Amino acid sequence: VSGTGGAFGTAKTPPALLALPLGFFSHQYASTNATSWMNNKTEGLTHPDWANKFNLYFDTRMSGEQALRMLAYADQGGYIDAQTRKVTVQFAAYNAVIDLWTSYKFTFEWSDYGQIKWDYTMNSVPTSIYSLSGQNNVGIRVVLEFIIILATVFNIVTEVRDILGYIRKFALLDYLLDPFNIVDWVHLFTLVVTILTYLIYYNMSVAFTMPATFEVLANPASDARPFLTNAEAEYRYLAFMKSIEDLASQQALYTVCAGIGLMGFVFRILKSLDFQPRMGLVTRTMSAAIVDLFHFCILFLFVYIGYAIVGHMLFGHIFKGMSDMPSAFLTLFIFLLSLDCTQFYPSMEHAVEGYEWA
Repeated sequence: VSGTGGAFGTAKTPPALLALPLGFFSHQYASTNATSWMNNKTEGLTHPDWANKFNLYFDTRMSGEQALRMLAYADQGGYIDAQTRKVTVQFAAYNAVIDLWTSYKFTFEWSDYGQIKWDYTMNSVPTSIYSLSGQNNVGIRVVLEFIIILATVFNIVTEVRDILGYIRKFALLDYLLDPFNIVDWVHLFTLVVTILTYLIYYNMSVAFTMPATFEVLANPASDARPFLTNAEAEYRYLAFMKSIEDLASQQALYTVCAGIGLMGFVFRILKSLDFQPRMGLVTRTMSAAIVDLFHFCILFLFVYIGYAIVGHMLFGHIFKGMSDMPSAFLTLFIFLLSLDCTQFYPSMEHAVEGYEWA
């Protein structure tokens, strides 16, 4: 795969000795040991995330003809057999223009009744955070980030001073019972977590290194053992793929925290508008109706759960959207938002023949 140095497929099989495909070796085994191939690799050359898996690699040194020949070798050699339960194909692509890595993972899983379920994940991460901002906007972004940090610190100091003022007036309970004060502290906590996750993400991106190539295969042109690997190069490649996944996970965490922080700004703006007679009408109405809204939510929850249980019992055997309780909750939520149930009629009209009135 261009730019990555290789791609691999993983077939996970039960650990029965007689079921091991003799043409392929599990990642932790020292397959280059001619006298005892069942020995494990030396310490530090086995990646824990890929232990007990059979990895096949295709690196950039091979031609298209060699790749097809190796695929035929895997097919005819029984790489996928009756014991196979899961196959994962993973590779990474690199965009040098914007310094962006994208990791792709396709998973094929065999069910007990023969169906093959497949899924995929795709994670795009810039290894240089400021590369996507453009050269002319990097300075502006840094200034804005610094302003956000200062504003967060200022807001925390302000809230602490408010607490101290309520304590001096022996009215701390009044401060704690004000729902908007709770909103303030939840929002400030979210902003602090967002800043910390961003700093961790930045440090991870700075520490990220990209080797020029990965010569994982010992000899791709070999007729007998084309998938024989170089243990050191294999471990470096697996560690590299893991670093991309870790970077993508940290970026996702930062994005979620930032999104929650932005929603917090909306609620705090509503609080700030409370002083104005007309614009503060929304917040005053919500404050006055908070008790009634709470009881309504409890009543709605009982009705919602009841409908989900009934939907699962009536249609769960024929309609995938009601096949289990989490799916039933999600389907009912879609009903509420779309107010259009006709798209589900073809799947449901034959679920209870003769009892449509129910």
